[in-house]
Amino acid sequence: MTLSDFQAKYGKYAVLFGGADGLGAETAKKLAEKGLSIICVDYSQEKLDQFEAEFRKIYSVDFIPVKIDLSEENAVLDVFDVTDRLDVGFVSYIAALHKFGKIQDISWDDYMKMFNVNILNFTKAMKHYMGIFVEQGHGGIMNYSSLTALTSSPYNVEYGAGKAYIKSFTQAMAYEGEKEGVDVMVATLGATATPTELKAQPQGDLGAKIQSMALTPEDTVNEIFDNFGKVHSYYVGEHPKSQVKKWRIENDDDGLAEYMGKFYE
Repeated sequence: MTLSDFQAKYGKYAVLFGGADGLGAETAKKLAEKGLSIICVDYSQEKLDQFEAEFRKIYSVDFIPVKIDLSEENAVLDVFDVTDRLDVGFVSYIAALHKFGKIQDISWDDYMKMFNVNILNFTKAMKHYMGIFVEQGHGGIMNYSSLTALTSSPYNVEYGAGKAYIKSFTQAMAYEGEKEGVDVMVATLGATATPTELKAQPQGDLGAKIQSMALTPEDTVNEIFDNFGKVHSYYVGEHPKSQVKKWRIENDDDGLAEYMGKFYE
């Protein structure tokens, strides 16, 4: 697809939820290379400022930073106030929040914050932008899930459940979108060397093992864009692809949950 074709199909602006570092920043750069301007949504003003300064040195497209905390229940509505006056044709939900610990040890306040980021505001965003894209007859949505969507995630329960929700929701939305001229894909990732994941992973030998398998954000995003518009669901990286095949042959659902539980113990 040429740059002009890409812009004609996906509009002038892309909205990236969680776009100021890691996978979000790499996604922003890739879209900017294709000529799309960026609406970068993030909770951290510091991250937004740092990324904007870096971004503007390289790219000539517009960059609109939006400081929003998606752990608040109606946060995404403030994003709509910014984007609804612009020609938006592409959306990507990268934002995620998780916390390791046993179910009973995580505070209810933390559960609600994770729910708001991983499920509630995601759903509001998808409903809103899918409506716009269907009405205009074109657009693109690319969401990020995790292998924990397949296995569940003991000691990280809400995160795995949230990623399963995003994966299932996006796959179903992709089937509907195909009939309306809207390209939709969910990318399912294994370990990725992002600042958020590095901070969230367990310490010691386990953390080192996870990171030894991790793809860089740049390689991850390049592989995603190589397949965007071709399939509805895609596993990124050779290790995740081989793991999924192995899991489906060797384990039932109980076995997958046990596998992840023992992995974190």
